[in-house]
Amino acid sequence: MKTYYIIILIVITFLFMACSSSSSHSVLTFFFDGVPDSTNQAVATQKALPDSVSSNKQTAVVKKRKPQFILHGPYQAKHCDKCHDTKNGFSIVKKEPELCYNCHTNYEETSEILHGPVSAGFCSECHDPHKSKNKSLLVTKEHDICFNCHEAAELQENENHPTVGEENCSTCHDPHGNGEEYLLRL
Repeated sequence: MKTYYIIILIVITFLFMACSSSSSHSVLTFFFDGVPDSTNQAVATQKALPDSVSSNKQTAVVKKRKPQFILHGPYQAKHCDKCHDTKNGFSIVKKEPELCYNCHTNYEETSEILHGPVSAGFCSECHDPHKSKNKSLLVTKEHDICFNCHEAAELQENENHPTVGEENCSTCHDPHGNGEEYLLRL
């Protein structure tokens, strides 16, 4: 029974002494050989140099895994204050679409017929204002955005849409607006 108490006392002492880096080193070296001293900066900062083969493989893997984002110009340049009030809670300085029209085409002025989200001023329903993996900073793939509002089944019934989903809708339709019925590109 005394042995049991001695073991518990040693474990408790070990745990309390292991809380600081200097005492933990002395405790660990008591039980194990070759424990590096964490207070020694040379040991702590020393890095193993990989051979060129493993380094090249690691670089290739990182390139494959690294998502390739398209960044909005002000976001990339870290000009947050172009769109956000950085001094007062980071709120948006103007509502959509006026904020977007500071830099982008004002489709209300250039198009006779506007696409619904554009006329409602919902730019961010389709475009991410910071970054995206999709062209034109789209929030998802183009046809997926269109199918959020337009039913694929209904479009397939139309003789002009035999291959819905195979092509991007913007191949034939202007996603913002123009002067043609159904926003067709002529």
